[in-house]
Amino acid sequence: LDGSWLRVLLPYGGERMALETAQSAQPRSAIRALGAARADAPLFAITGEGVYRRQAEGAGWELLAGGLPDVREASDAQLVMAMSPTFTEDRTLFVGGWVGDHQGLGVWRSTDGGDTWQPAWQGLEHLRVESLVLSPDYGRDQTLLAYCQYSDLIQGETGRSVWKSVDGGGQWALL
Repeated sequence: LDGSWLRVLLPYGGERMALETAQSAQPRSAIRALGAARADAPLFAITGEGVYRRQAEGAGWELLAGGLPDVREASDAQLVMAMSPTFTEDRTLFVGGWVGDHQGLGVWRSTDGGDTWQPAWQGLEHLRVESLVLSPDYGRDQTLLAYCQYSDLIQGETGRSVWKSVDGGGQWALL
């Protein structure tokens, strides 16, 4: 932590490791949410083990990786996803979530249709993201909201918060 800013350089130090790529796999658990921009675009599914993508041609499902947190072994992982209203042009997706009662996963952004992901929570102090909502005009204004839950053990308080980004998840401010 640098003040209220979380800076993730590398989780274990050393050379940056190659990102794991998407793997062909069938969802093993119930699909909790689906998202598609239109009929000829990929279909995305959220399950307990991660984010899946099925290309419009229907070749089968892929479990996405490319920098996303690996939640396959977490029995209590919860993920949420939001797709840009202009996905067919900008290929932008966001994923957030949490594992268990206290581990927030923050917000992750992909601008290549889910092939690679980058952390997008600079300034987001509450990382247990329960919902992501993009502006209907996201392609122009780059505005999104993150609805979060938090527990401040030092102050002894818990609650919910709403955060806003006006630069596609680059910086966040508490509303």
